[in-house]
Amino acid sequence: MAKSERAERKLRVEICRVGKAMNQSGLCAFLGVYAPGNLSARLPGSSRIIISPSGLDKGSLRPVDLVVVDLNGQHIEGKYRSSTETPMHCAIYRKRRDVNGIVHAHSPGTLAFAVANQEIPATTIELAAVCGRRVPLAKYATPGTNALAETTVMGLGDSGA
Repeated sequence: MAKSERAERKLRVEICRVGKAMNQSGLCAFLGVYAPGNLSARLPGSSRIIISPSGLDKGSLRPVDLVVVDLNGQHIEGKYRSSTETPMHCAIYRKRRDVNGIVHAHSPGTLAFAVANQEIPATTIELAAVCGRRVPLAKYATPGTNALAETTVMGLGDSGA
């Protein structure tokens, strides 16, 4: 197995591990027809993005279930359709070469801040280490759209969250 194949296999396993942890923590509870949250990783040194498929329970993902797209979101391989938030993931990867992994979760706490139109202050050392003084707030846009991708990239800026 070539080095790039081993690296991709490792990323696929890690995405599935994180999906399971998200599911167990309640960050992406499967609702039957709706599977909130999505995960992706950029294969370092390439334009290949490994992303969770649309509509599948993140806690049950297997490496073979993941989808590969290019930086423009074009399907390269995988039997499933990529996440509806593929445009957002790809926009972040195009803008931020330093980002190689994205976890998009819908935690109740962060949703409360979003609905209240409030940024999240960095109240812990861990949060401050990841995102600086605050978690910026992006303007609302319809999920799965290029508008959401662009407003997310603008809101993210150089922050880690």
